[in-house]
Amino acid sequence: MIVQAPHAILHCDGSSLPTNPGFGGAGYVLSVDGTVLAAAGVYLGAGLSNNAAEFNGLLAGLESAMKHGIEDIEVHLDSRLVVQLVNDRWRTKKPHLQGYHTRACNLLSHFKHWTVEWRGREENTQADALANAAATERRNVTPADVRGKDYTQRVRSALSGYFRDRRPRGRHRRAVQA
Repeated sequence: MIVQAPHAILHCDGSSLPTNPGFGGAGYVLSVDGTVLAAAGVYLGAGLSNNAAEFNGLLAGLESAMKHGIEDIEVHLDSRLVVQLVNDRWRTKKPHLQGYHTRACNLLSHFKHWTVEWRGREENTQADALANAAATERRNVTPADVRGKDYTQRVRSALSGYFRDRRPRGRHRRAVQA
């Protein structure tokens, strides 16, 4: 009898709030046959670009998959840039992204079989919530920390407040019509 190694699905995402660059968060959810093996939101610090946060979500998820002994992995991201770079369809001249690309490819080489595919944000909601929560709360988070909280709405509120506070003042302000 041949026993196949489990096929895992990794959803990962990154977030930079309230602007890009900003406070970075990465999130991932690793599952096998619908059962979650690992999930986390990782706070990455200040001054991180959204693309760097996306790569960090991928790296954290791949490291978790390796710790769980996964050999066959299907990765879903909502970052076209990261997907195209990892699949060698695009190139970048940015040194920091080249470093992330190299690390991701090194980690992927440890798996017997892997695919990295783009999926829309609506198919990546758990990883998105974990990444946004880590960036918003500025700490590492678990799925229990985000359960019942709408971090998408929190991010929108934070962004609207951020930009509202930066509107022109004084003579540059538009006149309000009564």
